[in-house]
Amino acid sequence: MCWFNYFGANVTLFVQATSELDAGPIIDQHTTRITHRDSVADMVRKGRDLERMVLARAVRWHCDDRVLVHGNKTVVFED
Repeated sequence: MCWFNYFGANVTLFVQATSELDAGPIIDQHTTRITHRDSVADMVRKGRDLERMVLARAVRWHCDDRVLVHGNKTVVFED
């Protein structure tokens, strides 16, 4: 899983684990807005909050067998 700044938004991706780093299918991703008023601490806090939310949701979907990987496509059956 990673988060990064992309055109003014924190982006968090949850990638299914594989033997190759970050090569697995994306299960979930989400963004949150950041502005010029946000400090570094604000961005770190927002990124961590986003990570927790996305990780919990992706793990729940995986445990509930809602993630189907077919070739290079990932299908997630949401709640």
